[in-house]
Amino acid sequence: MYISKKTILLVASIIVLVFSGAGVYAATTQISNTTTIYACLTKEDDHALRIVDENTPCKKRETRLSWNVVGPKGDKGDPGIAGPVGPQGPAGKDGAPGPEGPAGANGKDGAQGPAGPSGKDGLPGPKGDSGSKVVSGFVHSDGTVTFGSGFTVEKAYPGRYVIIFDSGVFTKTPVMTATTTDQQSFFQHKFPAQPNVIDYPLRPDGTARFEVIMTNTDGNNVDTSFMLTASEPQ
Repeated sequence: MYISKKTILLVASIIVLVFSGAGVYAATTQISNTTTIYACLTKEDDHALRIVDENTPCKKRETRLSWNVVGPKGDKGDPGIAGPVGPQGPAGKDGAPGPEGPAGANGKDGAQGPAGPSGKDGLPGPKGDSGSKVVSGFVHSDGTVTFGSGFTVEKAYPGRYVIIFDSGVFTKTPVMTATTTDQQSFFQHKFPAQPNVIDYPLRPDGTARFEVIMTNTDGNNVDTSFMLTASEPQ
């Protein structure tokens, strides 16, 4: 359908009049609660325009027109200039207490204070353990005990002596050492090396057994007098 430029300008003028007040009454009386306006424009020279309902057909000598009451939403405009800072508002109420913060670092030690008065004597403490028990003795080369008590000696064969400590003398396996004292062995058998002491665990009956083997520098067993010392470990 061809519409002349003159007709378009005329329609635009009429639309302006409708929205400025001249044609608002006709639009609002025939059309309510709509977003589109429908009209019929005569093809004669007077170009009369009448507002119609959406379902009202135009006459043969009329051209149907329609336009939106509200145009499409335009693009978002540029931000406006920031306004001046407003006056300071009143102070707000105190907020709720916050959570407890982490512990701070330890501070430096302060200066030492003056000495305090002497306290009262405390109560006596419990009785302490007895000291380490020690047994000493002297054994002749023939196995006879010439000094000491709490043990017996048996000469098994030349240069080998079995020492047995009596039951109850020690509560733990003691540690024993032996030192040669026989001067005759020094000249006749060559001075023996350090005696070899063999220990055994404390027996169920409470006795403790040791063996002392006397050997000279040639590797032979020799009868030798010796001093023994046995002590119970702490």
